[in-house]
Amino acid sequence: LVLITLVLSFFAHHKVLQRLTMMPWIRQLHQVTRFVYKGRFPPPVLYITDGGVQDCTALVQLLWRRCQRILLVLAAADGEDDLAVFKEGMRVANELNLASFFDPRDARNDIKLLLKEFKDNKDQPYLHIGINYCWEAYETPGGACETPPAEESLFGDLFVVKNR
Repeated sequence: LVLITLVLSFFAHHKVLQRLTMMPWIRQLHQVTRFVYKGRFPPPVLYITDGGVQDCTALVQLLWRRCQRILLVLAAADGEDDLAVFKEGMRVANELNLASFFDPRDARNDIKLLLKEFKDNKDQPYLHIGINYCWEAYETPGGACETPPAEESLFGDLFVVKNR
């Protein structure tokens, strides 16, 4: 019975089996096996993480997972909208060759312009930044990006919300 429950928990995208993911030992097993839920509807449990020593935003942790969409609620004490904590997370991600960042409206624009625009425009409710995951893993000798495996994406979206 335990083995059947365990196996069925990985098929929680079916409504009948979603209750299995509410069991604490099943959630722990899914975390240990790095199981990622994919389905048409959101899972019944959402994990919210906090950052670490180098990056207190948890941005780097999510970039390691190559998340396609990241919602970052920035709660750092930053009355001037300098986004120092956020910029540090982006710097760490760049140094680790996890991702680079770009302006999704025009990828030719430097990311610094986008951050300055957010700082200057207090009416802007959020910041939308593009994520480029194309580093060593999919780089060809000519420097171009190869197509990644079907389950991975080369690009993502990062939405930063900040209490202003």
